[in-house]
Formats: sequence, C-alpha cells, structure tokens
Amino acid sequence: MNRGIERGRMWLVVLFALLGFCVPTVCYAQQSMTDDELDAEMGELSFMTFRAKHVDQVASLLHMDEAQKDAVLSLFKGYRSQVRALYQPVLDQQKAYKEVAAKYQERVEKGDETAFAEYQADIEKIQLDQVDFQQIQRDAFAAQDTFIEDVQLLLDEKQLGAWDRVERWHRRIIMDINFVPLTWLTVDLIDVGRAVELQVEPESELDDVMLRYEKELDTSMVKVWELIHVGMEMDPAEPDMAQQMEIMGTAISLSKALKEVNKRYSSLIERTLPESQREMFLTEVHKRAAPWVYRSSSTERAMEKALSFTDLNSDQAENIRSLQDRYLKEIKIANDKWLRVVEATEKELSIETMMYMFGDEDESVSDAIDVKRQIDAQFRQQLMDQLNDDQIARLPQAFPDMEYNQRFDESNYESAEEAAVLAEPVPAGGG
Repeated sequence: MNRGIERGRMWLVVLFALLGFCVPTVCYAQQSMTDDELDAEMGELSFMTFRAKHVDQVASLLHMDEAQKDAVLSLFKGYRSQVRALYQPVLDQQKAYKEVAAKYQERVEKGDETAFAEYQADIEKIQLDQVDFQQIQRDAFAAQDTFIEDVQLLLDEKQLGAWDRVERWHRRIIMDINFVPLTWLTVDLIDVGRAVELQVEPESELDDVMLRYEKELDTSMVKVWELIHVGMEMDPAEPDMAQQMEIMGTAISLSKALKEVNKRYSSLIERTLPESQREMFLTEVHKRAAPWVYRSSSTERAMEKALSFTDLNSDQAENIRSLQDRYLKEIKIANDKWLRVVEATEKELSIETMMYMFGDEDESVSDAIDVKRQIDAQFRQQLMDQLNDDQIARLPQAFPDMEYNQRFDESNYESAEEAAVLAEPVPAGGG
C-alpha cells in the first residue's frame, strides 16, 4: 500500500477517535512505551477541556477576588479527581495488556510457536471486559458541566452577567484539538494580546476589533462543539461511513473558516497597534500559528546555554553573541518561508488530499525544511568552533531527526507549574 495513503488513513482513525467514533487501541508493550504516569495524565486530559492553567484566565475575565479564585481551584481539583476515577477502568485494562505482553515477550522472542496463540487467548479474555469510551466521555462532560455550575454559584450578579465571555473563551480553548492539520487553528488572538501585554482601552479601536473577533470566532466554535457531540453519539460498532465522510468534510470546512478568521483579524489588530508593538505581536502570532515551525531549535538552545557558561573568555562571549544575532535573523527568514509554503499546500486541502498528505512531504515543504536544517547545522558547527572540548560537552544534545515538522502540541501536557498547583492540598470542605 502507498505509504502516504496508509498514513492518511491512520490520521482518519485519529480524527474519528477525537470525535468519539472509535475506541483507541492498545499496542504491544515495548521498552520505548510511554510510562504509566504519562499514560494516565494524557488519558485523563483527553476527556477534559478545562485545565488547571485556565483558572487564572477565568478569574481574570470575571475579575474574581482571591477567595473566589481559591474556591474555583478547589472545585477544579474535585472535578479532576472525578475524571481520574472515570478513566481508571482504561488504565486497568492497559495494565492488563502490558502484563500479558510482558508474560509472553521472552517466549515470542525465542521463537516459541505456541506462545503467540496463548498470548492471543489471554488478550481476548481482557477484551471481553470492553471499556465504554463513549460513556466515559459523556460522564466526563457531565462532570465538567457540574463543575461549571458550581463555579457560577460563587459569582455575584455582575460576574454572572459577564459569563457569556467565559463561554466564548471556553469554546476557543478547544482549538487545541486540531481536527484537521492546518496552520493557524491554535491561535487565540485575545490570548496573544494578553501574552504580549497589549493595552486594550475600553471602547478603543483595538477593543472594538477584539470584541468583533471574539464573537465571529465563537460562531465557528459553536459549530465545532456541535460536531463533537454528533461524533460522540455515533455507534463505533456500526459505523455509518457516509455520515463519517460528511462529518469529516464539515470538519475541514470549519477548520478553514477558523483559519481565515484568525488570519484576517491578525491583520486588523496589527493595524491598530503602534509600530513598537507590531513585531512582538506578529512574532507571538506566528509561534502559535505553526508552533512546530517556530519553536526553539536545539541550535538556539545551545547558543543560550553557551552564553551562560562562566568560563567563557571575552572574545568567546562576543563572538557567540554576534553568531546568535546572525542566526536569529537567518532562522526567522527560513521559518517564515516554511510557514508560507505550508499554507500554500493547505489551500487545496480536502478529504482526498488528506489521504496522501502524511506520506512524503510536498517538495516545496521539504525544500523549506532542508534550508532550516542546513542553517541549524551550519550555525551549530560555528558555535562549536568557538568552544573548547569541555564546553562542547556541556551543550544540550541535538536531535535532528525529531526537530523538523513534528506537529506535537506540548500544551496537551500539564506543565510543571500546573502539576505543582494540583499537588497542593485542597482546603477543608473544598472540591
């Protein structure tokens, strides 16, 4: 089978899983398998659209006082515990699969012909106790609805009157769930403005543009939510292929609409800003439009690390700073080109083209990636030429095969800061 078609079909399976169409499969245990804690964390988070990091954002939108904010965090911890309990049967089944795999792995590796049949029989026993992922999703959404209702009980009349902004914000955060692999879907221009500390004065031109953006984007987000719930109600045991293809077409159309709204309002917002803020705003927008393109490279991190060395002499420090300046200028040009060629390939995106897009990269995209790869290699070597062997050994390791075109969204993991907050004890009577 053509590798592009095969990988394209795999993407369709992932899309159906996101929409509630199918049950995730458990692979044969390998030494490289993600550890149990990460399995649990990612599994639980896949059933959540509200996270610990969002407490501050809701508190800011509603101008909560510290007591209200603490109460919301306590409620969130209770909600998080509910989702963890809902997901426990999945973890138990994954553990059973791993134990069976470990039980037979040595015999299989030694060529024992009876081992696989016994392994298959044990796997079938586990499969008899089928986990209902759709019910877990429904229960998780119900727990989230209860959490939100409890939060509303903490609010005063003015805060309740502003709740529609929270609802619009909440729909925006599901853009972290990329139904279709398009650029610009993970951009939230309101959050970008917050990140770069734009001063949005009430009734200013910028305030008007931001509010129009928020409402227009929300129109599309409501349709996304409706699509999610349609997918959740479909029976994975009896898939309706025609309906699935129709929904995939809708997902592509919605994604293109979201992208267009984000691009158009990015330009509108930029035009309202003073010249001193435009570059900072656009830099942050591009980082979110295609995070795998604009994320920090191992070469950039190596330069930052080298400049922190206390044993650099003055010539080394000066040369590395100059090298860093030249690198950042060249890599920005390369990144911008990479984004442009990716966007060019997205214009004709359809169900049919998506079946092929996970094979070999489009030639123009491959060329853009190669340019960035060459710049990184060239400047890393120039950096190493400035250092002695001991200093080189202290540089962060490079992973060139993993650095380019890996569409991995780190925001799906809980940050260390979130984990620390969740680890704090819940006050008596909370959550």
